[in-house]
Amino acid sequence: MSAKFRKRKIQKQAAGEEFRTALSKKEYLALDPGEFLLGIDIGGTNVKYGLVSVEGEILTSNESNVSFDRYETPILKTVLKSVKQFLTHRHTNNILVSRYGKPLKPKGIGISTTGQIDVEKGLVAGTCGNPPDWQATALKEIFEEKFSLPTTAANDGNCMILGEAWRGAAQNYKNVVGITLGTGLGGGIIIEGKLLSGTRGFAGELGHIPLYARGKECTCGLKGCAEQYISVSALHRRSREIGQSFSNARRLCQDIKQGKVHPDMLALFNRWIDDIALFLAGMVHIFNPQLLLVGGGISRQEDLVIRPLQAKVEAAIMPSFRGSVHLQAAELANKAGLLGACKFWLEQEKEGYFTGSSSAVK
Repeated sequence: MSAKFRKRKIQKQAAGEEFRTALSKKEYLALDPGEFLLGIDIGGTNVKYGLVSVEGEILTSNESNVSFDRYETPILKTVLKSVKQFLTHRHTNNILVSRYGKPLKPKGIGISTTGQIDVEKGLVAGTCGNPPDWQATALKEIFEEKFSLPTTAANDGNCMILGEAWRGAAQNYKNVVGITLGTGLGGGIIIEGKLLSGTRGFAGELGHIPLYARGKECTCGLKGCAEQYISVSALHRRSREIGQSFSNARRLCQDIKQGKVHPDMLALFNRWIDDIALFLAGMVHIFNPQLLLVGGGISRQEDLVIRPLQAKVEAAIMPSFRGSVHLQAAELANKAGLLGACKFWLEQEKEGYFTGSSSAVK
């Protein structure tokens, strides 16, 4: 059956009734591209994927676990299988038919992932050891070969700030510094409305700014990195060191509000907030942002985290900087990376990245 005939068959079916079965790969590749993208956000535990319109609306999305067998199955294999099933699934294509009147394929693929990402090559250049076997993965090359769609890859911290600037808390701000407090410490920087990428796309590795010259050894091989002191994982580790371990950050915050924590744990938590505030004060002095954005699940604790950070940052910056920077929680939660990956793709398209004439990351 020719590609042209397959396309007519699919469109005829779509016009008459809902899809009852998945499309084959040949049928899918025969589709016309639509004004939407496939966004993929690859983390150490889950991969999130979805179709995102060029206006920033998530049309449909899903996620899969990538650590279900402790990485015996390579992450890339899980991601490729999950994405293929998602794209060809009848539910996905029925949503597109209801929106556009016919099934379509994305115009491209935007990938967000952990690590130092060479954005020109779409290559994982460094991972600090996590997740396993991820370094040197040629994401752009692999996905373009598999799906025949132009592909970009960028760091997840950078994608987070792009997503928030596009459709989240950082809309209408031109100068923003964002951090995510979680297993690690991610971040991204927007200057005059544009992502700060650096020479190869590695800019924004805020978690590896050294705080203590002879501090704790980091997974990146250096010592004293911010990630080892102001991530949620660091708070867990330091709580165990004083014999006050906690199950999760949300429960810890509940216990603090109810006065159920040991004084040593409360003092540790307050020092942790102090360290974050001093770190952010440094960001203010370097980048002079309008907005400091704090992401991660713990950022939803307005009374215990966001308000104290705003006050402590104000107290820690020079007088001339005060009153011009606002601090707030990120809004998009686990959607930020997905949206940011697509926004990065659109920005690269605008810069001519897919035509070979790009200076997009220079």
